[in-house]
Amino acid sequence: MRKYSMPDWFFFILLVILTLAFYRVISPFIIDVLIGSILANQFWGVFKWLQKKFKNNKSAASVMTVAITFLVIVVPLFVVGYIVSTEAIHAFSTVKERLPEIQQSLSSEGLRQRTQQIPVLRQGVDLMYKYNLQQKVSEGIPQLANYMLGFLQSTLSNIYYVVFHFFIILLLLYFLFVDGEALLIKIRNISPLNDEDEDELLQETVRVTDGTIKGAFIISLIEAVIGSIVFFVFGIPSVAFWGVVMFVAAIIPAGGSGLVYVPVGIFQIIIGHYISGIGLIILSLVIPNFIQNIVKPKLLGNRIGLNPALILLTTIGGLIWFGLIGFLIGPLIGSLFIAVWNQFGRRYKDESEKNNNG
Repeated sequence: MRKYSMPDWFFFILLVILTLAFYRVISPFIIDVLIGSILANQFWGVFKWLQKKFKNNKSAASVMTVAITFLVIVVPLFVVGYIVSTEAIHAFSTVKERLPEIQQSLSSEGLRQRTQQIPVLRQGVDLMYKYNLQQKVSEGIPQLANYMLGFLQSTLSNIYYVVFHFFIILLLLYFLFVDGEALLIKIRNISPLNDEDEDELLQETVRVTDGTIKGAFIISLIEAVIGSIVFFVFGIPSVAFWGVVMFVAAIIPAGGSGLVYVPVGIFQIIIGHYISGIGLIILSLVIPNFIQNIVKPKLLGNRIGLNPALILLTTIGGLIWFGLIGFLIGPLIGSLFIAVWNQFGRRYKDESEKNNNG
């Protein structure tokens, strides 16, 4: 067993201190680095194709790939973000203005009068008043409206902060395209793992990232588009806003856009729009299940390779820990966790068997 000398200990202490200091310096940009790495992986094929077209000129190919990324992702995000924030502010301002009317709709007389011709709804209203749910909803609506208005206005006021981080991501993306292969080689040279284990972890990272992005993003986009069309047909205002809400809800496994259909449907029933309300509740059982159980397996299969329960836990945990990007980071951490423990089992089981046989 190797004995460590004083210079060795000094070096290790210096290494730890500088590593912690480096992490502290770049910690405000950790999410930017993660997003940049994910985008570099997704657009790597485009970069390599352009590199051939530009006669192996990495800089020119990188600039063009970053420009394509900007046009395909950043511009639509800002356009959709502007439309959604405008619609949301208008919607919540309308809720505040019509608050007395909404609270009157939630009164026992108003609800019972509107549902007296429908026994099932009348029973639901009686049950709601038994547990005093209408008062909680009535009190929660203005609080939610005030919170969302404040949040949206705060987000819009921080637009320069958002633009700055998008600039950092695009800058990182350029250097990842130019120097990504060399950087990966350096990391693999530093790593004490053998080539087989490194390849397994790298392949697992690419597989889970691709599977999560294609699975979560594409399926969520399909649910959001269909949901927006349904809301438009039923005359629900602020369609773009609800489409984005459904996109986010669809990322959560075992939830999906049904988490949006049902509350909006119930609210439509409460204010007397029975056809749209009942229609939305029925569709909440049909559309998300059809997409998740029929469209998704046909389109993607099981690309992530994780147990559905583990996908649910890691996705929700990732969203809580990292925000929206956590829908990708959570399952990735879960998958790498399993891969590393599998390597641990193989490594030390083999050593144990050798010792026993010896």
